[in-house]
Amino acid sequence: MKLCPNCGTQNADQYAQCVSCGTVLPAAAPQPVYSGTSGYIPPAYQAPPVTTMGSWFLWTLLCSFLPIIGPIIMMKSASDPSAQNFGKAMLIWQIIGIVLGIISVVMFSGMIYGLRNY
Repeated sequence: MKLCPNCGTQNADQYAQCVSCGTVLPAAAPQPVYSGTSGYIPPAYQAPPVTTMGSWFLWTLLCSFLPIIGPIIMMKSASDPSAQNFGKAMLIWQIIGIVLGIISVVMFSGMIYGLRNY
């Protein structure tokens, strides 16, 4: 809206003269045109690393043949977050398996020792 300098009436932007007193209105300041470039350049998209099927097979072999050490190596050297999480899961399952194995050996050896005394 343009404001008349003579009478103070507000006029629409397209009017060149005041509708109330006829005074010539000053030209409106041109509105800035957005060109789509603000100087900001977004960072280039980087695809997350993906572990191939062959790599998964080799990681699984490493975790199978080197319990406890294999998953730790996998967690530290894999670039794919899902492979690192797989290493953490393998480490947890291997620790659970070792603890259950020790418990079962102790219980089984106790049963055998108990049977020998009878």
